Amino acid sequence: MGFNWIILPILLFNFTVTLALTNSGDAAALRSLENIWANVPLNWQGSDPCSSQWTGVGCRDNRVVSIRLSSIGLEGTLSGDIESLTELEILQVPIFLDLSYNKGLTGNLPAAIGNLRQLTDLSLNSNQFTGGIPSSLGKLSKLYWLLDKNNFTGIIPPTLGLVKALEVVRLRNNLFNGTLDIGSNFSGQLQLVDLENNRIERFVEGGGYKNELRLLGNPYCDQSTSDTRCATGIRSTLPYTTPIPNCQQLTCSADQKQSPNCRCAYPYTGNLYFRAVSFSDLWNATKFQALEAGLLKSFQSQQIPVGSVALSNTFTNEDSYLQTTLQVFPAENPRFNQSEISIIGFILSNQTFKPPSFFGPFFFIGTSNSTAQGSSSDSSSKSNVPVIIGAVAGGCVIALIASFLVVYVMRRKKEPSKPKEQSQPFGEPRM
Repeated sequence: MGFNWIILPILLFNFTVTLALTNSGDAAALRSLENIWANVPLNWQGSDPCSSQWTGVGCRDNRVVSIRLSSIGLEGTLSGDIESLTELEILQVPIFLDLSYNKGLTGNLPAAIGNLRQLTDLSLNSNQFTGGIPSSLGKLSKLYWLLDKNNFTGIIPPTLGLVKALEVVRLRNNLFNGTLDIGSNFSGQLQLVDLENNRIERFVEGGGYKNELRLLGNPYCDQSTSDTRCATGIRSTLPYTTPIPNCQQLTCSADQKQSPNCRCAYPYTGNLYFRAVSFSDLWNATKFQALEAGLLKSFQSQQIPVGSVALSNTFTNEDSYLQTTLQVFPAENPRFNQSEISIIGFILSNQTFKPPSFFGPFFFIGTSNSTAQGSSSDSSSKSNVPVIIGAVAGGCVIALIASFLVVYVMRRKKEPSKPKEQSQPFGEPRM
């Protein structure tokens, strides 16, 4: 009994510590959002988001540092309580406030969002937000944001150009109107302003901005058809492809691919889609080489035998996403096994891999290819041999048992039954 009484306080202490994993202010802010949003994840229950591992909520220590709830059907508005999440920040890689692709999110953006000073990536695209963009966003000096495909109206706040790290402004497919005046107080790194498909009627020339400006689909272009800013956006293939060396005396079979390490193999293949690339010099190989190095390091850190990766067919697609084909090559064997394929797919599809910050958020779609997955008919038939042998052996055992039961039952039926009268008491007459 004494031993049990010693253990009980320890258990209670551990239980108490477990209950206090989320900062009270962060927990209150998330519960406030939960109350005004419909279709939140099913496990958004209880009072401790970090301890309960609420879907889409990232924690470090006891603070909420990221929210990722893209494409889950959220409905409601974004309240000013968001400003209480002061630790939404950058860690080793960018952490996003990502509420994109939730058509039920409506209303105005709260000005309080400008108080999230550590925020680096704000993805609110493809929703139904309305009203103007708060000028307070200009205070977020580290921010890269994506606000296209909403219903924003009014003029574009001039303070947005003050964001120091801003290279791309993408506000296409909204309802901005009036006169566009970029002015002269814009980021020195600004390379692209994309305002296609809005209601801008006039554009003020001058101000010093000489880089790319896209105005196709605005009333302004109805009057200025010859303006190059009204031309159809170019969706050309970008020059970058992973260099493949000229490997002498190496000839791969028709269904194999040559790796950057001069090996013939069956790579795992799929497409990466980057939704918010924050740089414009997409022809710069240095950035793509950083992506390749990050991918390779991520795979190898999980003890997957990856020898090299290759990028190809890199271009900007019709949704303005940077799209590139990824091939992952095994290190020694000609193909990955099914377990390794599963881990690679998980790393890419579940955001375990974090790309360099300038690539922004991404998603991955694997290519259905039996050769790449290492499941050829030959290997499949070999791998099924033990199963077939086991099934045959098991069937034989069952047949033997069944035969034995049939023989036993038949023999029992053939045995002569004892006369009924033998069971009668002595001295009773026979009938």
